[in-house]
Amino acid sequence: LAARAGIPLEAIEGTGPGGRVVRADVERAIATRTAPVPAAPVPPAPATVPAPASSAEEAVQRIPHSRLRLAIASRLSAAKAEVPHFYLRRTLRAEALEAFRADLRAAGVEVSLTALLVKAVALAHRRVPALHVRWTPDALEVPDRVDVGVAVAVEGGLVAPVLRDVDRRSLGQLGRDLTDLAERARAGQLRQAELEGGTITVSNLGMFGTEEFAAVLNPPQAAILAVGAVLDAPVVDPDGALRAGRVLHCTLSVDHRAVDGADAARWMAALGAVLEQPLALAG
Repeated sequence: LAARAGIPLEAIEGTGPGGRVVRADVERAIATRTAPVPAAPVPPAPATVPAPASSAEEAVQRIPHSRLRLAIASRLSAAKAEVPHFYLRRTLRAEALEAFRADLRAAGVEVSLTALLVKAVALAHRRVPALHVRWTPDALEVPDRVDVGVAVAVEGGLVAPVLRDVDRRSLGQLGRDLTDLAERARAGQLRQAELEGGTITVSNLGMFGTEEFAAVLNPPQAAILAVGAVLDAPVVDPDGALRAGRVLHCTLSVDHRAVDGADAARWMAALGAVLEQPLALAG
């Protein structure tokens, strides 16, 4: 990241253990370098001044970029420019998943749809390990545990804390840990280590009514899964009967340097099998 920004590491003040330079230090240096130079003080003026009806000029309010927004802009621009994305879309039947979640709630286990998705992603990684990788310039990294990032909207931006050992956690524990991470993310209390690692991120915008979307990768992770809302839709049963059902649209963005299309397609099939037969999530 420092090399792409043209900043020598020796010019960056490190805040890690023993003065080590960590990612946050590089992003801070980029933000400081690109931040606008403050202008000389001027008398205060109204935030928005309407232009006269006869004038073609517009009233503009300028909101300076925060360090978080500059860091997000830098990472996403680099990811989109440097990573060859490809996309797979799949529509899944959601009736069994909703019934499974209702059964959990009846048993006293409160778990969000996002937590179920995160667990399903981890199980799909175990079934199709070709997607459980990270791209580096010298080699593919294959972690020995399944860690999954979760996109969390915070004031002024987005962060993706990482849940550890997802495939080995119970749904109850996973739900509690996800809630804790999201609350601390919104409070700005995450540690740098909680934002690192993982091979895939889950981004769920279904709670806003979004039907489907495609997300930008978070390098060096190999993929990101974008999930929309559970919707009413006409579905066709195996016997050919048409009826009203519930569906979920998922879009997988993949780094083509690290993963081939056939492997990504097998992974999507594994994810669909878990979500449409969700008893595997209880394991």
